[in-house]
Amino acid sequence: MRLEQLRFFVEVSRRRSFSHAASHLFLTQQNISTGVRKLEEELGFKLFERTHSGVILTSLGEEVLVKAEEILEHCEALKAIGRAASRQLTGELRIELVPYIALPEIIVHFYRQNPAVSIKTTERAPGDIITSLQEGSADVGFVYLRTEETLGKIEELETPGLVQEMLSSDQLYLCVSKKLHFPKQSYTISELLDKKMSLVIFDSLYEWTMESFGMVSAEGPLIYRADAQVYKKMIQEGLAAGFGTKMGLDQEIIFKKGEVNTLRIKGSYLTVCMLYKESPSSSLKEDFISMIRTKFHEMSNEGTS
Repeated sequence: MRLEQLRFFVEVSRRRSFSHAASHLFLTQQNISTGVRKLEEELGFKLFERTHSGVILTSLGEEVLVKAEEILEHCEALKAIGRAASRQLTGELRIELVPYIALPEIIVHFYRQNPAVSIKTTERAPGDIITSLQEGSADVGFVYLRTEETLGKIEELETPGLVQEMLSSDQLYLCVSKKLHFPKQSYTISELLDKKMSLVIFDSLYEWTMESFGMVSAEGPLIYRADAQVYKKMIQEGLAAGFGTKMGLDQEIIFKKGEVNTLRIKGSYLTVCMLYKESPSSSLKEDFISMIRTKFHEMSNEGTS
């Protein structure tokens, strides 16, 4: 059994397609199919079933996926130990991310392990992040992709020349002041828009949010564009409601203190996606990406335990 066979298998399971996995890994579909077939032959059972919309894991395939991901994570960790032992990382790492994604604890962890590294983080809109990565003015980017719950389908993002890695799923919430009364704890987007309440949106994510949640042609709600500090203050004072994610809420003090109520938005999930150029790649970027994979895997396990 070879590691590349496990890597092929995991990628096909994520993409639900042999052709998409091959494209993502810059290999031919035949190479991917051969690797997965040899893995199935060695294990003695099928890992995938074909459907009209792609491939799905068999029940045994789902069990193998958990173990395969663990093996690949351990291999990444071993590589990181070897790299850390052979040199002291230095240099600057440029990270761009959308405002709803909060990574302070992960970045601080990386700082502790690599005190000579400088990390610059910038909050931008998804399209701007993709452009920065393609032009080489950023090293790693993080965006959210919409997930259609009824179809189980993740939004497709055009990112020529960039690698996309799906890290985890995140729940979307509406954040409202405790001064406002809502009888339920969960609503659909259409139900919230019918209330015609004022909304505040991060300025850099205005167009993306309006399009993502079907508010481009919506009538009634008064929409404010604001930076992070004004966004939080307007919600806290009851002047407007704002969108937030579980990842973001877990990091914000006003939410931890219970000063703001959170209403779950039914059927609205977002997938955290990491973007980067596969080459050329520095040791610093490789270590950071490896650490991100490990930390998100740990968070995913904590969320299901």
